[in-house]
Amino acid sequence: HANGAELTRRIELLGAVYGTGARDLPEYQLLMHLRERTVGTPVTKPKTVPPTEVHPLERPHHLMSGGILVVAVVMGCVLASLVFALTQR
Repeated sequence: HANGAELTRRIELLGAVYGTGARDLPEYQLLMHLRERTVGTPVTKPKTVPPTEVHPLERPHHLMSGGILVVAVVMGCVLASLVFALTQR
């Protein structure tokens, strides 16, 4: 139920967060389609806002999950080493 201005704002936000890669996101493509239907004419590329400081909660989550995976692997290795050392006594 969003109007053209709201859809444009969301599209520009995705462009600011993800840069040129935003066009490949399904959410971006859906918003473009909805805006085209709302406005009634085909829409050209939206103006992309150059990325500035991004709020931590708006950063791509795949970066955080990679860091968590590394920490989990390291902790698993440490735990396995401790168990091995304790069982060898």
